[in-house]
Amino acid sequence: MKSCKVRSGFTLVELLVVIAIIGILIALLLPAVQAAREAARRSQCTNNLKQLALALHNYHDSFKSFPSGWIKTPTSNAGNDQNMWGWTALILPFVEQQPLHDQIKPGTNQFESLANALWVANGSGTSLGVLSQPVAAFRCPSDVGPVSNQNRDRFPFSAGAGSGRVATSNYIAATASWRIESNNNNAPNCNPSINQRWGIFQQNGDTKFRDITDGTSNVIALGERRWRKKMDNGNIYTIGAANLFGVRRANTNPHRADQVGCGCPKINLDVWASRTDADEGFSSEHPGGAQFALADGSVRFISETIQFDADGTGTACADDLALCDVDTTWERLISMQDGEPVGEF
Repeated sequence: MKSCKVRSGFTLVELLVVIAIIGILIALLLPAVQAAREAARRSQCTNNLKQLALALHNYHDSFKSFPSGWIKTPTSNAGNDQNMWGWTALILPFVEQQPLHDQIKPGTNQFESLANALWVANGSGTSLGVLSQPVAAFRCPSDVGPVSNQNRDRFPFSAGAGSGRVATSNYIAATASWRIESNNNNAPNCNPSINQRWGIFQQNGDTKFRDITDGTSNVIALGERRWRKKMDNGNIYTIGAANLFGVRRANTNPHRADQVGCGCPKINLDVWASRTDADEGFSSEHPGGAQFALADGSVRFISETIQFDADGTGTACADDLALCDVDTTWERLISMQDGEPVGEF
């Protein structure tokens, strides 16, 4: 009599258990994949800042000073209400962008005049030709901002808001531990300590290595700014990152902030009531802080919990001498002559 062979197989319960285990493994794997991708993007961002810092050094070797934060060129209206070239345009030859530099001629052309000519030629009010084209060296790969900056888009200035859009940048130069100031707008209530609060990059500035008396390894040269941020109340605020090439005008803080940043708001400011101050500060898409290039060319990640003067608003921007004093780690890292260099941070 022949025996019957019984075929073995998975029961329904066993199959469901296997599927559940595979699901758990995938759930554990995805965050690791995302973390690996962010690590790669952060590494690329570090490299970008490193290359920009080296470009600043090469610029200094060629012209015996760092570039100006932005250049205020006198015209019939004293240069206030017009677009002005910034440090990004000046260092283009040192980041392998000599052809672009030759096209826009920041040493010859006035930014306002060039923007006006390109804007009229295009006629759409949304593009400025070569000025709207991205340059990878000035973009953080983790950032979600658009190619051209629709949030800081007054080019030419005389055409009004919503005119031409220049390319977006995520990297800004450090200008002051307090507000973004110009050489003729120094916030009178804070004048007693204005020189100690200055950073490396000023209006029509010519800072030299010798001027950084706190030491190049103790002072921030460049940092990041993100496109948008989720605030403490859950709302999304569009900070607008920064502009490539220059600033919209010289006589207001938000417009000067197109190229530079200050220590008035804390890193990654997320307080909705003070949200507009984020337009002038430093921030990033990297969790927990932002990356900065120091004046010696090194790149450091600085935590958003670094010691900072704040009263719950996340800013120290009021006209108050106590807030203007350079007396915290964050402020000392931006100030180049406060007399108290920072060792570990």
